[in-house]
Amino acid sequence: MPKFACLFFHLIFLLLFSAPAVSFSIVKTLPGFSGSLPFKLETGYIGVDEKEDMQLLYYFVRMKMCNYSTTLSNLKGTPGRIVVWITGGPGCPALCGLIFEIGPLQFNIVEYNGSLPTLALNPYSWTKWLLSHPIFMANPLYIAGDSYSGRVVPVIVQRISEGSDKQLNRSF
Repeated sequence: MPKFACLFFHLIFLLLFSAPAVSFSIVKTLPGFSGSLPFKLETGYIGVDEKEDMQLLYYFVRMKMCNYSTTLSNLKGTPGRIVVWITGGPGCPALCGLIFEIGPLQFNIVEYNGSLPTLALNPYSWTKWLLSHPIFMANPLYIAGDSYSGRVVPVIVQRISEGSDKQLNRSF
């Protein structure tokens, strides 16, 4: 389990030098999950060019407390880590990574009986986020991904690094 699992910034796409989300919604319940979600789920669009003509979809999941206290005991008193997870690419929708890999919920695997699938908390989830959440600006940032994101992540890290060298604010 990664050390930064307690605080995870999950975006479908990283948004470099963009304005905060103009359009977003807070999701409190989901079909297949009994009761209210035990975490804050925000989804929306963020403009990624100067005119904000191009909008990218994001999911932000913020857990209320860490379930990994034994794993993360050496991190107590340190700021939470922020992880930007980039996924998707040709033939792989980014939603797959959120649902089947690192998101806060997982499908209960049972034989299909014609009803909606049920959801359960994923104990191995990586969660959390930033952009219009400036309280996290000072936290350590990690950029990660899988598959096709191996082409994108190095470019993103370089752009962030160049911005840091110029002492620009992180506004992604």
